[in-house]
Amino acid sequence: MHIDNLILEITRKCNLRCEHCMRGDPQRLVMSNEIINSTLQHVDSIGSLCLTGGEPSLAPEVIENLWLSIWWKKVRVDGFDITTNACPHNRYGRFLKAVDKFYNYCDSPDVCSLAISRDQYHGYVPSRARIFERYMKDIYQWEKPPYFYPEKRGTYIEEPIGEGRALDTGAGWAPMKEQKPWEIEDNYVMENEVYISANGNVTSCCDMSFARIDRECKGNVLTTPLPDIIKSFCIDKSIAKEA
Repeated sequence: MHIDNLILEITRKCNLRCEHCMRGDPQRLVMSNEIINSTLQHVDSIGSLCLTGGEPSLAPEVIENLWLSIWWKKVRVDGFDITTNACPHNRYGRFLKAVDKFYNYCDSPDVCSLAISRDQYHGYVPSRARIFERYMKDIYQWEKPPYFYPEKRGTYIEEPIGEGRALDTGAGWAPMKEQKPWEIEDNYVMENEVYISANGNVTSCCDMSFARIDRECKGNVLTTPLPDIIKSFCIDKSIAKEA
């Protein structure tokens, strides 16, 4: 199976408590190797691989294990997208090295991106940026890696999604509507994200709270093969063509 847009929630840990966070309060949960292997067992290639959370830099071991599984299974990956809050901690060096392995593996390195959340809710300040850049310099010999785009994320969020903490604090409104079915054609999943949570739950939308993801998931990769989950909630265009 090819998936155009695969999003892996590698952890629900976070070192911030942003009032706009659609996920809700952090949880002490990281994605297990069993979930990684169950997900990749039926995946041959990935267009865009997004690693999210929580704060992804808090789970560098998951990124390492994911890269190793992808390499071992020879899963083709075009590129990745990762966003960090850039709050340095003692595992940041390991996180950046793991990201670099992914960059060297991807087929289309020009579409790889590591960005920083730069908005009014994350309290982005120059001092934090300088500390983060120091980590980068220590690892990359004073050269910024080609996939690092510190200016990619905007500096102001006009309409936070009304999920999770954003709903509790009143920072967000207009929660996400119902999930839309995946569209597949000849084992190509082309429409909507395939979102795998840290506990293995699968949804077709990433913009939901942890609680809603768990409540409205379409299945779990630990109990049901991923293709079966997708086919149970999809529009199969190849069948439509035959009809």
